[in-house]
Amino acid sequence: MDKAVKIIMFLAQRALLAFIVLGSVLFLTIDKEKLAGNLLAYTKDYGEYAYLYAYGQKEWDADAMHKSRLYYHSLLSFVPSPALVYGNLGFCDFHLGEMGKAVDHYQKAVQLEPRLYSFYYDLGVISQMAQNPDGAAALFTRSLELLPQKPQDFLKLLGTPVNSPMAGVGAELQQLWQRAQYDREQIYRLLADIYSQAQDYPNAQRIALEGVAAFPANAELFYSAGLASYHLKQYARAVELLTAAVRLDPHYAEAYYYRAQSYKEFGQTLNMQKDIQMAMEARGKPRKPVKEDFSQLHVYRDAGTFFKLYGLRRPK
Repeated sequence: MDKAVKIIMFLAQRALLAFIVLGSVLFLTIDKEKLAGNLLAYTKDYGEYAYLYAYGQKEWDADAMHKSRLYYHSLLSFVPSPALVYGNLGFCDFHLGEMGKAVDHYQKAVQLEPRLYSFYYDLGVISQMAQNPDGAAALFTRSLELLPQKPQDFLKLLGTPVNSPMAGVGAELQQLWQRAQYDREQIYRLLADIYSQAQDYPNAQRIALEGVAAFPANAELFYSAGLASYHLKQYARAVELLTAAVRLDPHYAEAYYYRAQSYKEFGQTLNMQKDIQMAMEARGKPRKPVKEDFSQLHVYRDAGTFFKLYGLRRPK
């Protein structure tokens, strides 16, 4: 009986060994690129959730965000230059409350692609939330320096000649450019706020005026420039800038208040009293919402051009 058991065990081991060998041979003959493409196509909805959540098109779902993170982890095996994937992992980590992992993944993204502004932007947001304004200011400043000046700069960023086939992705480049413009506007506003809170009014005024020149419809930037001008005792300039702020946002109570204080310095009591009244009436009234969020440049769909440029065949 023992001999029969030994024979059966021997045959089972040989059969298992043959199965492993055969499986290995078959694996070597598989089109791994096709296999990767099939895997990405099958799981792409998981990655899509992060994008949809970022744009407010999906409600918060921790399980879906965990699946998004798993999806981006799977991408690391296939992407020739995975900086964007690390950025997406950082995005998922952050929203799952794992700040240490988020910072690590964004720093890895910066290490792999130090020329892409959005990683610095997102690290700046994390630094600001962690009560590190100096670190946030440095990261936002670096992000501003790296922001492309025109759509074609995205091609230059990755060393793609403008006359290459990739230069034909005009619509996607325009989408990236619009995203970058939105991010530029937010960086000006965030930097101006950081400098104002630190009472560094010369830098607050400088960065807010740069922002106003680029985005003349942003009430927040006019207010920041006006507030800094008031503290620098440039009262006429403060009145001009704060007037622009309330013209753009008639319920901007703080702008009325500081314009009233500027009028006071001129001895214009009537204007001061009128603005104090306007400030009191404006309090509690709905204002134009100010959107504060991460740069979505690197998120799945927005990054389509970059995935193409990096050589990844994006799943359909």
